Amino acid sequence: HFNQTLSQHAAAFQVEMDLARSEASNLALQQENENKRQQLLYQQSARYYQMMLVVLLIGALILLVLDGRAAGGAGRFEVTRRHDGRLSLNAENAIALRVVERDRRKARFWLRDEPPEDFVIERRTFSGQCAAGGEWTETYAVRPLRRGDYRFGDLVLRWLSPLGLLVRQARYSAASTVKVYPNLY
Repeated sequence: HFNQTLSQHAAAFQVEMDLARSEASNLALQQENENKRQQLLYQQSARYYQMMLVVLLIGALILLVLDGRAAGGAGRFEVTRRHDGRLSLNAENAIALRVVERDRRKARFWLRDEPPEDFVIERRTFSGQCAAGGEWTETYAVRPLRRGDYRFGDLVLRWLSPLGLLVRQARYSAASTVKVYPNLY
């Protein structure tokens, strides 16, 4: 009877051990499945964020292209310089700059003139705005220090795109020659 009881206890113990091993194995499988699920969620969210980033970059690129096209080209503006054909030596001589916006859109810009290097100049770069279809003018002075023939270069205009994302630039042919004589006035 003692052996039979001992056998029953051993069998029950073996069943409990098998059950414990099975629960431990199940727990390990559950933990492994949870880890795989977490890894899959992480990969899916990483793909989602990558896709969102690609969509945002494509959207930004499209916005840049559309803003650049809306900024227009060099033909959008008429840019001119006026001055006397003869300038006075060692005197302030007026140079008039003019920008006309032709596309009926407001414009913010910077204009750089290229006067002769030998002249004393207040400034070479000007900033301004034109109303839609409007005109901007600015006058500045140059002071030649020697007699002779001199050459003004072109005018360079930079303007902001409508959304302010890009700056466009164009060179306008405005080269002209000027003679400097002793003060005529």
